[in-house]
Amino acid sequence: MDRKYKQLNDVQRYQIEAYLRSGKTQQSIADQLGVNGSTINREVRRNSTRTGRHRARQAACHADQRKERYGRPAS
Repeated sequence: MDRKYKQLNDVQRYQIEAYLRSGKTQQSIADQLGVNGSTINREVRRNSTRTGRHRARQAACHADQRKERYGRPAS
Protein backbone atom coordinates (compact mmCIF):
# COMPACT_ATOMS: atom_id res chain seq x y z
CA MET A 1 0.00 0.00 0.00
CA ASP A 2 1.43 3.37 -1.04
CA ARG A 3 1.19 6.07 1.59
CA LYS A 4 1.49 9.71 0.74
CA TYR A 5 1.93 11.96 3.73
CA LYS A 6 0.88 15.57 3.51
CA GLN A 7 1.37 18.33 5.99
CA LEU A 8 -1.61 20.09 7.44
CA ASN A 9 -2.36 23.45 5.87
CA ASP A 10 -3.55 26.65 7.54
CA VAL A 11 -7.21 26.02 6.70
CA GLN A 12 -7.07 22.61 8.36
CA ARG A 13 -5.44 24.12 11.44
CA TYR A 14 -8.28 26.64 11.77
CA GLN A 15 -10.78 23.81 11.36
CA ILE A 16 -9.03 21.84 14.10
CA GLU A 17 -9.20 24.86 16.40
CA ALA A 18 -12.93 25.33 15.72
CA TYR A 19 -13.75 21.64 16.15
CA LEU A 20 -11.83 21.45 19.44
CA ARG A 21 -13.69 24.51 20.74
CA SER A 22 -16.99 22.88 19.86
CA GLY A 23 -16.01 19.81 21.89
CA LYS A 24 -15.36 17.29 19.11
CA THR A 25 -12.95 14.45 19.78
CA GLN A 26 -9.62 14.25 18.02
CA GLN A 27 -10.74 11.10 16.18
CA SER A 28 -13.92 12.74 14.88
CA ILE A 29 -11.85 15.72 13.72
CA ALA A 30 -9.50 13.34 11.90
CA ASP A 31 -12.48 11.68 10.20
CA GLN A 32 -13.85 15.09 9.15
CA LEU A 33 -10.51 16.19 7.68
CA GLY A 34 -9.67 12.82 6.13
CA VAL A 35 -6.41 12.34 8.02
CA ASN A 36 -5.16 9.78 10.51
CA GLY A 37 -6.07 10.30 14.17
CA SER A 38 -2.40 10.43 15.13
CA THR A 39 -1.97 13.45 12.85
CA ILE A 40 -4.49 15.42 14.88
CA ASN A 41 -3.02 14.18 18.15
CA ARG A 42 0.47 15.25 17.08
CA GLU A 43 -0.78 18.63 15.85
CA VAL A 44 -2.55 19.37 19.12
CA ARG A 45 0.35 18.12 21.25
CA ARG A 46 3.04 20.05 19.37
CA ASN A 47 1.15 23.27 18.77
CA SER A 48 -0.93 23.94 21.86
CA THR A 49 -0.39 26.83 24.23
CA ARG A 50 0.82 26.29 27.76
CA THR A 51 -2.80 26.26 28.90
CA GLY A 52 -3.50 23.40 26.48
CA ARG A 53 -5.51 25.31 23.87
CA HIS A 54 -4.80 24.85 20.19
CA ARG A 55 -4.37 28.16 18.36
CA ALA A 56 -4.25 27.85 14.58
CA ARG A 57 -2.23 31.00 13.92
CA GLN A 58 0.36 30.06 16.51
CA ALA A 59 0.43 26.48 15.20
CA ALA A 60 1.18 27.71 11.67
CA CYS A 61 4.05 29.86 12.97
CA HIS A 62 5.51 26.96 14.93
CA ALA A 63 5.26 24.67 11.90
CA ASP A 64 6.99 27.24 9.68
CA GLN A 65 9.76 27.66 12.26
CA ARG A 66 10.31 23.90 12.35
CA LYS A 67 10.46 23.79 8.55
CA GLU A 68 13.08 26.54 8.56
CA ARG A 69 15.09 24.90 11.32
CA TYR A 70 15.17 21.53 9.59
CA GLY A 71 15.83 22.84 6.09
CA ARG A 72 12.41 22.49 4.49
CA PRO A 73 10.90 25.36 2.55
CA ALA A 74 7.92 27.02 4.24
CA SER A 75 4.67 26.55 2.34
